[in-house]
Amino acid sequence: MLGRSYDGWAGERWLDIRQIDKLAPILRARLDLCKQKGFVGVDPDNVNGYQNNTGFPLTAQDQLRFNRWLAVEAHQRGLAIGLKNTTELLPQLINDFDFLVTEECFAQGWCNQTQPMVQAGKPVLNIEYTDTRIKSTSQFCASSINLGIFSILKRRALDGWVEECK
Repeated sequence: MLGRSYDGWAGERWLDIRQIDKLAPILRARLDLCKQKGFVGVDPDNVNGYQNNTGFPLTAQDQLRFNRWLAVEAHQRGLAIGLKNTTELLPQLINDFDFLVTEECFAQGWCNQTQPMVQAGKPVLNIEYTDTRIKSTSQFCASSINLGIFSILKRRALDGWVEECK
């Protein structure tokens, strides 16, 4: 069930999401723990394996099935769930997810892909990082506000420093 390493993140590996029955006990336990700790929502990462070299022949249909399963499990626990960095599947998943989390959509130039979520009245949360061409909130905040996206600027080290668009 463990696939290739996730490039750039030591210790992270892709999973064979087609095997939901084997992943379910682990993921349900994690969602239960989130609920017990008082979380109100979750944003599972790496939910676009079908677009990556995971070591498995994943399809968009496999990804849709898995992502919808995750959404149902979160909702069964009263948790909101965010779709993260997977705007390509947004048209099919917009009714299943409560918010969208993006990283570097301004630095990479694809923030317009978030608009279906904004138009549906659901929050879009974006994080830009200072180790890209983005060095200041003045480079993206006006556009972020115009698009209806809540954006912040952080250091990739996630050391607590943050600047918000206001």
